[in-house]
Amino acid sequence: MLLKVLCLLGTATAVAALPAMAGETITTQVYTSVTVADITAILTALQTELDTILGFEEQAGPTGSAMLLVRLAGGASVNLYLSDRSSATNTSTGPREHTYQTLAVGAGIAVKPPASCDAINAWNRRHRLVFAYLDSRGNAILESDLSLAGGVARDAIKKWLVKFLTVSFPDFVTEILG
Repeated sequence: MLLKVLCLLGTATAVAALPAMAGETITTQVYTSVTVADITAILTALQTELDTILGFEEQAGPTGSAMLLVRLAGGASVNLYLSDRSSATNTSTGPREHTYQTLAVGAGIAVKPPASCDAINAWNRRHRLVFAYLDSRGNAILESDLSLAGGVARDAIKKWLVKFLTVSFPDFVTEILG
């Protein structure tokens, strides 16, 4: 019985190692925190894949966070916040740099007359992973948060951004502006 179990374990190990044995390298970059440079690299890659992103630039964010302003086709812009800051030593260069464990993306639209709370609540009832609200000036705001706790693959971060930029925010603008 023990021999059968060991043989099965050995077979499973050999099968699991087949891609590596065949010369394939399977790597997935997983982040538990990011730097501004990490997100800039992701945005640069997305800019070549999407005609939606016209450009982006780092701007001063709220205390303890960093912010990138992402300019979109059509004149809209989206704020990408990096928060829950800590400092880490960059082993390749030596200096300390800030790392962030939470990403948030948000954008607002000025609506005259202001959007109704009923319209915002209806949006929130129909959508998950994004949330809408009215700010103090009556602007309709849409946001989404992504925690990197436990690890998030680079492709998952890209897909989260793509969904917000190409689906959620455009749908929100269309629905709220009517």
